[in-house]
Amino acid sequence: MRTAVLAVAATLATTASAAPLDRGDDTVVIGRPQPGDLGFRGTRHDATGPDVLYVNRCVGGCPLTPGDRGSDSSRDDISSIAQIQATVPAFPYGDATWNTIVDCVRDVYKPYGVEVVSEAPTGRHVEMIVGGRATDIGLSQPPGGTLLGIAPSTGDCSLGGYWIAFTFAASHANDPIELCATIAHEAGHVFGLEHVFECSDPMTYITDCGTKYFRNLNMPCGTDAAVSCRCPGATSNTHSILLHNVGRGVDVPPPQVSIAVPAAGPVQPGFSLFVNATDPRGVHDLEVLVNGWSWLTAPGVWQKASPYRLDLPAEVPPGVMDIEVRACGDTGACASATVTVTEGAPCVDTSLCLEGQTCDAGRCLWAPASIEQGAACAFDEACLTGLCGDLGDGQRICTVACQGPPNDFCPDGFACNAGTGEFGLCAPIGGAAVDEGGCCQVDRDGSAPLASLALGGLVALALRRRPRRGLAAR
Repeated sequence: MRTAVLAVAATLATTASAAPLDRGDDTVVIGRPQPGDLGFRGTRHDATGPDVLYVNRCVGGCPLTPGDRGSDSSRDDISSIAQIQATVPAFPYGDATWNTIVDCVRDVYKPYGVEVVSEAPTGRHVEMIVGGRATDIGLSQPPGGTLLGIAPSTGDCSLGGYWIAFTFAASHANDPIELCATIAHEAGHVFGLEHVFECSDPMTYITDCGTKYFRNLNMPCGTDAAVSCRCPGATSNTHSILLHNVGRGVDVPPPQVSIAVPAAGPVQPGFSLFVNATDPRGVHDLEVLVNGWSWLTAPGVWQKASPYRLDLPAEVPPGVMDIEVRACGDTGACASATVTVTEGAPCVDTSLCLEGQTCDAGRCLWAPASIEQGAACAFDEACLTGLCGDLGDGQRICTVACQGPPNDFCPDGFACNAGTGEFGLCAPIGGAAVDEGGCCQVDRDGSAPLASLALGGLVALALRRRPRRGLAAR
């Protein structure tokens, strides 16, 4: 699982003609399970319930019978990885370590259709043997390394069968976080995952990263260096692949978020927001809304780093500001914190507001979006689509972005105004925009990214204003 200490297995043709283990891959490709094979379960999550991952402590030892490729069966204790008839020794550490490991593995697999159990199940299951060393099942240690774990896989990122994988606990230190990472990693291979080059994901070889979680990120693959992935594309999103292969599990809680600065009340022009946002799984992104409109997005970090400094664009009108900061985890769970501040004097008319805004109770506001797709508009905020696009002749309509043929997915009555493979806007077919009361042309600068400031001990990020989508699509 990890560089320098986890060596990896070469493919095995049969138990009689096993190739020596070489550093570089800890999976044994045994192919997709087929109907009639022991442990066959198809290529998608079983709709009758979650897949079961049995984390086996091997109390009294785990007996194993070696088998040919395709004979693997957790039910019958048969493994084509095992090279000898063997009994794997029991988990060598105490109850406290074991209980921490099981809780950790359950937490890592919580969002997915995988039930982690530590007692022998009666039904079909994937089994993770947690004990002994590689030599106990007839595998030799690789030159210059120690094999920490090994698993069977289909080799094509599809869901495996009810097979046995191994975490060699005696080759680990008494470290529940690292043992949890190895278990999650090797089980991940059975569930269709390949190695990724990302410290925060269990499928990495990189060490000393803390508790790892499957990431909703497009990550490069590889063990010692970033390389293109085998499947399904050049990058891998372990979160998405698990959702596809085993289904959805339990919703995880959102990040914890609070606004440290400013406090409610008056603020100086150019004030900064300092936001505490933490999540054991990592904060994926933050968003700042002022008086109901999103003005800023920023990437989060997967570690528990806080606070974030967030600077609003200079374009935000002064006056009373109801500020909402949303922090989202990478599984989509979000939480918010709010504060009301006043920069300068509350507005009394629209002289300090942006085009299309009104002044209400000291606040510059846009009315709720109301203009349908295809109708004339002046600014993004008026459109139900969120985009007021210029069709190139000064005509602006509420629309959506699109890609030209062969990927024209515009709604009925619209066609993409871009060439083959290019990006453009969905324009009405054979007609002009519908006039909904007449709006004047509004030219607004699409702002550039704001420079980040280095702050000792703080997370300083390069932040950008949410782009004016109608302008960006020109």
